[in-house]
Amino acid sequence: MRSLFSILLAGLLIWLAWISWQPPAPQNIAQNRSHISVPESESQPWRVITRKIISKAAVGSMQKRLKQAGLKPIRITHREAVELHAFDDARTFVTKKEASRAKGDWEKLNMSADIMKSNHAFTVSLGRFFIAGHAMRMHARLKKTGKPYRYEKRQITIPVYRFTFPSGNATESRLLWQKVQELGIAEPALMPEKQFVNVYGKAGPENQPR
Repeated sequence: MRSLFSILLAGLLIWLAWISWQPPAPQNIAQNRSHISVPESESQPWRVITRKIISKAAVGSMQKRLKQAGLKPIRITHREAVELHAFDDARTFVTKKEASRAKGDWEKLNMSADIMKSNHAFTVSLGRFFIAGHAMRMHARLKKTGKPYRYEKRQITIPVYRFTFPSGNATESRLLWQKVQELGIAEPALMPEKQFVNVYGKAGPENQPR
């Protein structure tokens, strides 16, 4: 009997010790939940921005489509590195007369050609492309001619165009991003306003190249 009483007493002392160690539960826990802070990435302004555009004609076409969809596009200009695909006659000419003759031969094959001077020599340019798909089609056309040509791919930095829109909160910007995608405009990006300003500056009706 004493043994049972000792066990019960020891259990009671352990329980009391455990209770005294536990911190009191907050009485207003339900209220605290309503004040949970939104993560900074969700609360800050966001921007939707389109991919870079090289051609001014494409800029006008895209701007028209965006406005017809009820959006308010803001055109921005920014210097960026782009990939250039260059095609030339494989030969280098000492005189402009020789280059003119080669230019005429290409034009007889329905190929556009231009004479370019490099140092003390002349070359015949067969086209410059910024879009890989256009470059591939040019490769195919040149191969069909059977004439030798030179191809070079390099990075150059030029002013390019993009469209952005007035900034909004995370939810508004996601909906705008989805709408731009549904218009068939490929690869729109979604970024925080702070990052946008760091890269592109403050977007007005049209900013200048940086």
